[in-house]
Amino acid sequence: MIHLLDFCTMVINLLCTFLLAGLYIIGWPVGIVGLIMSAGLFSISGLYADAILQIILLFSFGYGWYSWQPNFSHKKIVVHRLKIIGWLKVLVSIGVFGLVVSHLLIYYTDSTTPYMDGFTSVASLVCVFLASRKVIDNWMIWMVVDSTYVLLYMYKDLPFAAITTFIYLIVAIYGHIHWKKLMYI
Repeated sequence: MIHLLDFCTMVINLLCTFLLAGLYIIGWPVGIVGLIMSAGLFSISGLYADAILQIILLFSFGYGWYSWQPNFSHKKIVVHRLKIIGWLKVLVSIGVFGLVVSHLLIYYTDSTTPYMDGFTSVASLVCVFLASRKVIDNWMIWMVVDSTYVLLYMYKDLPFAAITTFIYLIVAIYGHIHWKKLMYI
């Protein structure tokens, strides 16, 4: 049963990722469905930070969906890069909150992978926020996060989640290339 949920979640989440990489707004609501499915899958698998992350990401995806609307603000959000101070904020945020989440997992759950689960969950949340603001650098961070997730899901015997995340890695490369082209139009 868990492998069926894993497979169905893979299909929905891949569709979401391809749509967002192509800058299609419909990717956000498709992603919301995938997040709900992922929360159930990760809860069953003991990846508690990932399960909680999916619930938190529901709000981020709602914001992304809203912010990509044509009438969101008076100025259109364009694809752009982080400046050095932005990178510093991102890295410090991932480091500090990754440690906090990891320690919460150590003390309050039976997680067998608290550091990988904690850091990848925090980095994922940061990436979704960056994507909602059309920051191209989200794709580079996703490449690192997705590589880590592939290993984590293989360890946790979630083959479809590992395959999905490997495809995410490929889509992250595509997303970076595609968004980079749009920066110079």
